[in-house]
Amino acid sequence: MALKSFFTAILLGMGMLLFPQDAEIPADSLNAISPQDSIPSISILQPTAADSLEATRLRAEAAARIEDTTIDTLNLTQGIKDEIQKVLDLQHTLPLPYLVHRENNHYFAPLENQLLLRWNDFSLHPWLVSQTHLYQSYSPLFHTSSSANGHQYNQANYVLPAALTETWLGIGDLDMTHAVVAFHKGFIMGQQNLALEVSYSGMAGDWYSQSDKASNFNGHLSYKTSAGNFHFYHTAINEETSTAALIPQMRCNAIANLHTTNNAVMWETPLVNLGFRHQHNRVDISTQPDADQWIKSLLLRREFTLSHHQLTTAFEPTWIDNHYRTVATADHRFHSHFISTSTTLHLDDDRLEAYSFGTLRLHPWMGACWELRARSDAPKYQNVWLNAINPQEKMTLAGGVTLLPNSLNVCIMGGKTETDYLRDFLQIRTNGSLPWRNYTLDISAWSRYLPDPGPWLPTWQINADAAIRMHLEHDNSVALGTSLIYASDYYSTWRDADSSWLTHAQNIDIYFTAAVSKLFEIEGRAVNILNHATLFEMVGTNPETHYNVSVRWFFKN
Repeated sequence: MALKSFFTAILLGMGMLLFPQDAEIPADSLNAISPQDSIPSISILQPTAADSLEATRLRAEAAARIEDTTIDTLNLTQGIKDEIQKVLDLQHTLPLPYLVHRENNHYFAPLENQLLLRWNDFSLHPWLVSQTHLYQSYSPLFHTSSSANGHQYNQANYVLPAALTETWLGIGDLDMTHAVVAFHKGFIMGQQNLALEVSYSGMAGDWYSQSDKASNFNGHLSYKTSAGNFHFYHTAINEETSTAALIPQMRCNAIANLHTTNNAVMWETPLVNLGFRHQHNRVDISTQPDADQWIKSLLLRREFTLSHHQLTTAFEPTWIDNHYRTVATADHRFHSHFISTSTTLHLDDDRLEAYSFGTLRLHPWMGACWELRARSDAPKYQNVWLNAINPQEKMTLAGGVTLLPNSLNVCIMGGKTETDYLRDFLQIRTNGSLPWRNYTLDISAWSRYLPDPGPWLPTWQINADAAIRMHLEHDNSVALGTSLIYASDYYSTWRDADSSWLTHAQNIDIYFTAAVSKLFEIEGRAVNILNHATLFEMVGTNPETHYNVSVRWFFKN
């Protein structure tokens, strides 16, 4: 009853915020009204003294005011719908096509994935902190996009005059709570060219028997001029967690405090984007000396577009603790009716990385797909990459077929992958929705089979999420789904370099979601329904079946 009262209070509060008492609001708050139906227009068309000179003067002044501040309500409403849809599309994709366990806003994997990370087009450089933990810290604050060639933490670049706010709250029965709030607004202080975006992500509770706290902030101020667009970026990460989650390669269990400040300015012009970034990272560990890192970098970025091609080049002279590094990136995209490719080349001093993947349509329901990843020198932390669920591959080359590319895209490929030695592998990726009447089967899944895994890798690895969704009128829907993490037996030395033991991973969740239009969604989730005690040899014990509830909603002013 307490939980019911809690959510009833939330809904009542939302109604008071969204729908003022003296206004008549249609059932769907995103439906537009025409200028002729608005209150100012009615007052102009129906003056109280139509035949008087005073009424004529009042009509002229009111018309001038409306002309100066005319907003196309249809385009504004569609723009807000598009912004909400972008967020929803990003929510429903796997953050990584690997064995990464997620609960609320917690993420965990046994090893670094070593993908490219970019923050507002600047490169984020590998440091002590796990990339999986960086994803946990950064992704709620940004429009985060993920692919085979890395994660990009970018702003929404929202410039619409109506304010849009997104809120995501979660509570759990193991004292795990989180809150994420993002606010977007154009036309700040009456300035049509000034826009503001701020977001906050906070957590407090326990994560596998360890204290876990976070208070992270992101801000973005932009101003459009005839000389180009100016941007100021500020991100602050402040967290307290276990070293086992923050810095897995340390192989110890202590409390660590992470503090990161990232500030940058950017000038966008039609010819080139110029930027400067200053970053400070600090980790305080109770059993170790403090660790600091200072990063300063310039950015020269240029985009070229020709027909179906898009090429982006970036050059970043970078100083890390006063040591100069040459950093450069080239991204090429090609998309047509038959073929779609994405290729990235990244140079960081003497280390060169290449990523490429694409699809070729051979038939409306079938095509070809391929993937290439190569590194000139795969980074290693105490050789821990030999023991990874997701190995830090020095090379992967695979090709295969893709089925149903227009709905449920199933990509089946086989090839070679190299970690400690060259192995064969079979990989299946699935993403999309299969419609039937008023229902869809929504699936995001990744699996890999290694016929010769060796002792340190599992034969089977599976990360899957599937839900049956019933679509109702006015964008309402309900869904019942399940999430699965599975890894067959393998030997782990993750927490102890001097010994190893046989382990495995398995976790199954069941969840239910109810969406009221695209503005409000509530989810209830039962975690670890089979009471498995082992999951990646995580610190503490894998908790028995427990329950989480989260609420996400959008509202506009």
